Amino acid sequence: MTGTADPSATPWDAGRQLVATLATHGRTAWIETHSEGAYVVLPGHDGQFVTVSGSTADDENLLAYPTNDHHGWTAVLRDADGTQTRVLSQEQDARSRDFAEDTARLAADILPHTLEAQAA
Repeated sequence: MTGTADPSATPWDAGRQLVATLATHGRTAWIETHSEGAYVVLPGHDGQFVTVSGSTADDENLLAYPTNDHHGWTAVLRDADGTQTRVLSQEQDARSRDFAEDTARLAADILPHTLEAQAA
């Protein structure tokens, strides 16, 4: 799976903030758009990967929204073909509408399922 940057994303949006947060944990992630919205993609083990999308009070499957409109993340573990194998975190699981707190919780939930960045 290859990543492409979302041209509509702005520097302050939730998706880019999530990618930056994951980078601080040594993970390489990127944003992909699809017919139903957008998600952050992280490589996983044995060809699997994790997709993460955000939600606001009005919509879901988003990344390009201000962090103060954040209502939660949904993270899904997928096999190499993209088939959903397990939901790792859902928007309803958000313990806080605070973006930083919820993003830290999300990272703790998904990092064990992702590959660490390769040394250059």
